[in-house]
Amino acid sequence: MLEIGHILGLRLLNSKCKKPVKVTLVVANTDLVSYYKNLFSEKQALADPLISFEWLNIAVFKQLLADDSAKNSVADAIIVDEGDLLLEREVNLRLNLSCPKHLILLSAVPKEGWSGS
Repeated sequence: MLEIGHILGLRLLNSKCKKPVKVTLVVANTDLVSYYKNLFSEKQALADPLISFEWLNIAVFKQLLADDSAKNSVADAIIVDEGDLLLEREVNLRLNLSCPKHLILLSAVPKEGWSGS
């Protein structure tokens, strides 16, 4: 997940004339946020300094989408682990209004089993 975010961030750096890129990595719960922040802190330190990573859990990410004042701080790329949990009609509408050009939903569940459309 982090590597996909870094690769995507590097690609966006090339297309954005070296402006800073924000990559948001969304995981299922708060415990995973803390775990992955610690686990990948060294790797993140080796990343291009123009790429920043933010770890969020799905509940916080949904709240940010609902907050109108946060729409300007949406990341350049968002990668969601267990992305099928994010697919709800209300969330889909908010994603359409504020989503970056690069949204990646990762899921081990076959598409037919996703909860949303």
